[in-house]
Amino acid sequence: MRHYLSFLFFVLLLSGCQEKKADLANEPTLESETYGLNSVVLLTQDTNWVVLSDYFKDVSAIDSIHLPKGLSYDWRKGNDGFHLCGQMEDWIAPMEVFFGNTSRVLPLKKPARERVQLTFDPEGRELNSVDFVSDLNGWAAGANPFLKGGDQWVLEMDLYPGG
Repeated sequence: MRHYLSFLFFVLLLSGCQEKKADLANEPTLESETYGLNSVVLLTQDTNWVVLSDYFKDVSAIDSIHLPKGLSYDWRKGNDGFHLCGQMEDWIAPMEVFFGNTSRVLPLKKPARERVQLTFDPEGRELNSVDFVSDLNGWAAGANPFLKGGDQWVLEMDLYPGG
């Protein structure tokens, strides 16, 4: 009797494994149009290059791309990637990619820092150089030099808002 129960348990165990294999055969294949969970596209201050094949298996199937307000692009159907230019208004916004009768959303995240332009007017004085020195750059002279632009000196920096 004991051998019979062991044999029955073993048969049930094997049939459960075989049933599991049958379930795996019915799982969706990786032939769907996207990879993974479509992670967030982290933007920089300047132009960004978005590689569509990082997110989509068949780039040639993409019909169009809709961007959030403030952004533009130079994509042409069939290209693997495109330049994304401009500044988003929101901290995170959707980029919708259309193909066939469906679409997928890739979240775009605005950079944490914002581009700030500082200007210095020497008011007629002739200067050879102007440096930005503060706790933002460890009080290091020469770390952030201004560039001469006409009668003024200009410096662009990426700073955290409210800092």
